[in-house]
Amino acid sequence: MSNQVNPDSFSALAGWFKNAQGGYETRRLRCTDNGELLSTDAISISGHAQISMPISTVAAQSAALAGGIYDVWASADCYIKIAPAAGDVTPQNGYLLRAGNTVPVVVPDQEKIGVVLAAGVGTFYLHKAD
Repeated sequence: MSNQVNPDSFSALAGWFKNAQGGYETRRLRCTDNGELLSTDAISISGHAQISMPISTVAAQSAALAGGIYDVWASADCYIKIAPAAGDVTPQNGYLLRAGNTVPVVVPDQEKIGVVLAAGVGTFYLHKAD
């Protein structure tokens, strides 16, 4: 079995891996230009601006995003959804993102991130990390 992948069909993804202490941690998988698959904590933020948007109990969504891994975080507990049209996110169909935690998410090309709070107001942030 080859440990190489086609770099034209694979850019990056995140996965959960068991660490030495028996817990789990997120690791980024990257494909090099010559097709080797690497696991790394390193991120590439060159040329990628941080995006912030106000959030409330009314769902909001980002503009269409370039595909890749994005670090997301928020100032308040919120619920997120990634889809071509993500403005219908609710606490029932969204993924709970706890305030103050940064989570890497994979966003397919031209999809959006929808965000909503169960109560209150806050700010949602994202930064392309690959």
